[in-house]
Amino acid sequence: MQPPEPTLEERFEQFLTERELLHPREHVLLAVSGGCDSMTMLHLFTLLRQRWGLGLSIAHINHQLRGTESFEDEQLVREAAELLGLPMLVTRLHLGDFRTEEGHASEARARHERYAALEAMRNQLGASRIATAHHADDNAETILMNLARGTGMRGLAGIPASRDAGRVIRPLLFARRAELRAFAASNDIRFREDSSNASLAYTRNIYRHKVLPLLGTLSGSDPVEGLIHLSATVAGIRQRIEQEVDHCLARVAYPEDEGVIRVQIPQFRAEAEYLQQDMVLEILRQLGVEESARKVAAVLGLCCKPTGRQIDLGRNLVAARDRDRLLFQPTRRALPLLEPIELGKSYEFRGHRFSSRVVGAQDISLRRSPDHAYVDGARLTPQMLLRSWSPGDAFIPLGMSGRKKLSDFFANEKIPKFQKGSVPLLECSGTIVWVCGMRIDDRFKVTPSTTSFVELRYAPMAEETA
Repeated sequence: MQPPEPTLEERFEQFLTERELLHPREHVLLAVSGGCDSMTMLHLFTLLRQRWGLGLSIAHINHQLRGTESFEDEQLVREAAELLGLPMLVTRLHLGDFRTEEGHASEARARHERYAALEAMRNQLGASRIATAHHADDNAETILMNLARGTGMRGLAGIPASRDAGRVIRPLLFARRAELRAFAASNDIRFREDSSNASLAYTRNIYRHKVLPLLGTLSGSDPVEGLIHLSATVAGIRQRIEQEVDHCLARVAYPEDEGVIRVQIPQFRAEAEYLQQDMVLEILRQLGVEESARKVAAVLGLCCKPTGRQIDLGRNLVAARDRDRLLFQPTRRALPLLEPIELGKSYEFRGHRFSSRVVGAQDISLRRSPDHAYVDGARLTPQMLLRSWSPGDAFIPLGMSGRKKLSDFFANEKIPKFQKGSVPLLECSGTIVWVCGMRIDDRFKVTPSTTSFVELRYAPMAEETA
C-alpha cells in the first residue's frame, strides 16, 4: 500500500528544514500583500508557529497604484493580523514610471523599493528573516524572462530560496500556484484578487498569460515543470562559475576614481568566451545597469573597435575603448551644484532643467512620473536651494516614518557612487524636499488637509524629449 502524499503543510515544513531557511525560535517578518499566495503563507506559518516556537510579524506594502483596491487589500491584512494577534507594519510607496529601453525598469524599481521597505521594517521589529510568497510558477516566469534578456547563468538559476545572507527567504518555492489556491479554498482563507495581475502592461503578466500557455500548447507538456528542472540543474553549477568569474575579474578589472572600472583587454580576451560574457554581466550588475544579451555583445564587440569608440549602457554610463583597455564610466562627471530657487520660476543650468509652480487640486496628475512631484506648498519657505548631495545628508522617504541617510537610499536604489553627485536635491530651510526624479520627503507630501499645491519638475536637459 502506497503511503499517502504529504500535505502542503508537511511539504512546507520539509522545505524549510531541508533548505535550512529557518530555525526554531526565530522571528520572521511575513510580507503579506493580501493575495492568495501571501495569505496562504501566513496561514502555513501560523500552523507551524507553536511547534517551532516562532515569533511572527506582518509587513504590508501599499503601492497605492489601484485606488481604493489598494487600501482594501491593506484592510484585509490588518483584519488578519488582529485576528491572529500579530504585530503589523505598513509602508505606503509611490512608484513612478521608470521604464528603460528594455521595458523592465518600472518593475525592477518596484522590486527595489519593496525590498528596501521590508528591510527597514525588519530592522524596526528586530526580526531575523523576511519571508516572501514567491512560488514555483513565479520562478518559471522569472527564468523565462531572464532567458529572453540573456542574463547568463545566474538568470537561468531563477529565484533563489534565500538571498541577502539568508535574511530573505522564499518558503513557497516548492509549491505551484494552483495548489496554493486549492489549499486556500479548502481552509477558507480569505484573500483579494489584484486586478493588475491581469494587465498586459506588465512584462511578467505577458509571460504568465501569453508566453507560458503558448509554450504549453506547442510542447504538449507543462513548461513550468521543465523550467523548474532547468533552474535546479543550473543552480547546482552556478556557484562554481560565479567563483571562477570573481577570480577572473580580480585579474583583469580594476576600480578607479569616481566609480570608473578599467578592464585590461588582452587579459580579458584570454579568458574563455563564457567567462568574458559573465564578467561583463557582473560589471553591469555592479554598476546598476539593466542586463541584456545585446549589451554584452556590444561590449565584447568594442574590444575589436578603434580607440575612442564607445557604447551607451544606460543610466548615464558608457563603455569606451581606450588603447588596450575598456573603461566603464559615466557620460559626464558630476558638477557641484548650489543654486537659489524661487517658487514659480524656471531654470536651466549645468545640464539640468528645474521649475516649480502653484497649481489647483484639479491640476494634479494621478500618473506617477519621475520628472515631476507634488508637495504641500504651505510647508515651503522662500529660502530654497537646488544643490548637490553632501556626506551626511538624510531625509524621510515618502511612505516611511524614520530618517534615512541619502547614501543608504542611493545604495538601495542601486545608484553607483560616482552618480550620487549628479542627482540634484531641492532643499528648503535646511531640509531636503525632493531627491529630484526619485522621492520627496514624507513631511512635504500632499494630504487631505493640503490647501496649497505646488508642482515640481526636473529633468536632465540631455535626456528630455519634446
